[in-house]
Amino acid sequence: MGWSVGWDYEHRRWRGYGVPAYCDAYANGCREEIDRGLGFVCEHPDHINDENYDDLDHPIFCCGEHTHDDVDEDNLPAEHPDWVNHLLTDQSWEQWRQENPEHVNHLRTTPC
Repeated sequence: MGWSVGWDYEHRRWRGYGVPAYCDAYANGCREEIDRGLGFVCEHPDHINDENYDDLDHPIFCCGEHTHDDVDEDNLPAEHPDWVNHLLTDQSWEQWRQENPEHVNHLRTTPC
């Protein structure tokens, strides 16, 4: 998989440098906007890549001010509203919306 946009089946959320997100320390008051690309994986190995990403137990994405210790893993932020809007309205995602009605419904009914 490339790292622009992808679904992480194991961790059940979107990932990639094309996915706008909030720092996972959101419950700790951080509202920094980041992306879920490799550059924002907290406490990652020096050479993390797509092959060894899946070896991480539960990848956390943080801004430069926070570490894994600042994150409440039971209270991660919802998808960023810009990302939800993109998924629900952009023409390039029309086929995905048609093929994933349950996921679309979840996005429409879950507050950002």
